[in-house]
Amino acid sequence: MKIIQHAFQKFLLVVEKIIGLLDGKYTYLEFEEELKKILNELGKEICADVLHELDQSIYKDKSKRKNWVVVQKDCERTITTAFGDITYKRRY
Repeated sequence: MKIIQHAFQKFLLVVEKIIGLLDGKYTYLEFEEELKKILNELGKEICADVLHELDQSIYKDKSKRKNWVVVQKDCERTITTAFGDITYKRRY
């Protein structure tokens, strides 16, 4: 699943920033800002992945979509979340 892969990649970036802070490459304030960026990106990626998985789940499980017909595929939508704007594709 992409979610685990994204989380692991971001975890490695956080470790890199921690090491940079401890080595004196960053001030604590710079570290905090970098950490916030990394975690917001992770939040956006996870939300986008979850939206994609929900779309797939609804499409595959006919009991969840009784009397529904797919009219369009890959309709791009953007939503605003606490992590920032997320653009994803879904079916109608």
